[in-house]
Amino acid sequence: LAAVQCDTIRTYPAEMSSSNPETLRKVVADAKVVAPAKEYSMIFGSHATGWFTEECMSRGSLTRPMSVGFKSPNDGSFWRQYGDEITRTFGMDGKMIYEGATIDDAGMNITEMASALSGTKFRALIFDACFMASVEAVYDLRNTAKYVIASSAEIMGRGMPYDLVLRYLFASGGVEGNLMKYCSEYMRYYRELAPGRKSGTISLIDCSQLEPLAEAVAMVERSGLNEVDSFDVQSFELLSEHQFYDLDHFYDVAAKDRSAYAAMQNVLTDCVLYAGSTPTVFSAFGYGVFEVERSCGLTTNIPSTSYALFRSEWFKTSWARRIGRIE
Repeated sequence: LAAVQCDTIRTYPAEMSSSNPETLRKVVADAKVVAPAKEYSMIFGSHATGWFTEECMSRGSLTRPMSVGFKSPNDGSFWRQYGDEITRTFGMDGKMIYEGATIDDAGMNITEMASALSGTKFRALIFDACFMASVEAVYDLRNTAKYVIASSAEIMGRGMPYDLVLRYLFASGGVEGNLMKYCSEYMRYYRELAPGRKSGTISLIDCSQLEPLAEAVAMVERSGLNEVDSFDVQSFELLSEHQFYDLDHFYDVAAKDRSAYAAMQNVLTDCVLYAGSTPTVFSAFGYGVFEVERSCGLTTNIPSTSYALFRSEWFKTSWARRIGRIE
């Protein structure tokens, strides 16, 4: 057996914020100097809120949806974590947010992350963080990696079982097949936990297919959408008004042109190479579980008039603009 020697190869000042895009850019550059390689993968372990911008997180309790069970906006915060089952809700550093507080380097927008990662085409970006299988988020990251592994829902506090899955990042053979094994081993771990703790979703996304998917979705959009009651669409959290919905289920309900929808499904199959979910998933927002009946491996937002800031920020996303949505 080979001996493993641990050593400190870089130290960074305590005041350096890990959620600052410049810090991310520097760490990637340092890693490439210390460990030159033909190709890199990168794992991010933190809190995440999918496509949500820092603006969504920092402004106005009245526009911030509340966890189920709270009576008023002053009773708790949107991303509140509580209970003995903790989840990981990217890049929280510095001050945490409660009502009336302001953000101090609490996170980076996905567009900032994409910019910080530019210049390196990663083999895979792996997110041990909640809600990062948001189509709006991965579309922003499409040029930074060949593949993305992420969760549609919250990832439990125990995170990814690295003792079981890391081997597939170093295994010989096809990259795609090994990443699928990574995902299937992740799901096996969560499916075999004790009752009440079986909670997990995971997706393997081929970033080269995100642009074709956007075009296919844009075609469905141009063909017209039915009015949709969002409560009829599979969601992936227990917020009082949901923010993350199954992409395929939404367009199944909304699409007027069934042939355009069928074409979109074909592209979606090429884009999402693995989509796994336990039958029920835990959400810290409401401290309960919800059933998963539809899970294509990507989520999307259904803009609501109830939360003006979220609606406005969503229409600014590259995804919304690409599929032809205009506020």
